[in-house]
Parts: sequence; structure tokens; C-alpha cells
Amino acid sequence: MLQQSLRQLVTGWHSSVLSSQRSDESQLAAQPRLSGTQQKQQGNIVHVLQENLYEDDVKDKARAANCIASLFRQAQHLEPLLSHATLLPTLARVLRDDGKRSVDLCVGIQSVWLVLSNFSQFHQLLVENQVGVLTIDILDLEIKRTEHRVKVR
Repeated sequence: MLQQSLRQLVTGWHSSVLSSQRSDESQLAAQPRLSGTQQKQQGNIVHVLQENLYEDDVKDKARAANCIASLFRQAQHLEPLLSHATLLPTLARVLRDDGKRSVDLCVGIQSVWLVLSNFSQFHQLLVENQVGVLTIDILDLEIKRTEHRVKVR
């Protein structure tokens, strides 16, 4: 029953994303571009945040993932962020390795995937980083956790 309602929720969300996709793509084109200096400063910030994704402490990783997600939510930052060739594969690896240990980390990284999924030109990046499989694995884990909590009560 839970899986069926989850499937309906995802289907409804996917339909709403597809209907708003055209307006999102036009918004992306209309966003102001960052200057060269701003891109360099942002590049340094992203580099530091990406290094924090390699820390041992999951809280540090979650904090870095949420900061990266907040940058991705602003369309003018998408191009400079995506110019970091290792950022998305690093996020995917961290989610795969540590996603089971922290809900905050999952939410931060999944927020990045959500932003990118709204733009059709980034769908190939999501496929290359196996985002769909990772998302389904996380959903399956959370369903199992919920079922276990219900049984324990």
C-alpha cells in the first residue's frame, strides 16, 4: 500500500515537472550571467565544499551537500557549477556510500538532482551518474525503515 501511494506521488510529481519544464528552460536562458571574477570566487567555494564531501564526519558532508544544493537552486549558478567535471560524480559517490547514514545528506544531494531534473538539457548528466537507481535505492531503504518502525510499535 505504501509503495503504491509512493508510486502515485512520484507519477504526479513527474507530470507536474514535465508541464512546467518549458517555463523553467526559458527562465534558465533569462538568468543573468556571473562575471569572470564571480565565477572564479564561486569555483573556489565549490572546491572547498567538494573537499568537505570527503570528510569522515557525515554532518560535515551533509552541510557541504546542502550548501551545494542551495547554489544549484539559483539558475545563474548552474553553468559554473556544472563546469566542475567531478562535482556530480562526487555527489553520486557520496550518496551511494553514505546515503544510508544520514537523511540530511540524502536530502541535500537529492535537492541537486531535483533541480537538474527540471531542465531537459541536464537529463543526460543524471543518467550518466545513475541518479535514478540511487534515488530508487534510497526510496526503497526509507520504505523498509518505515515498515520496520511500524512493526516495532
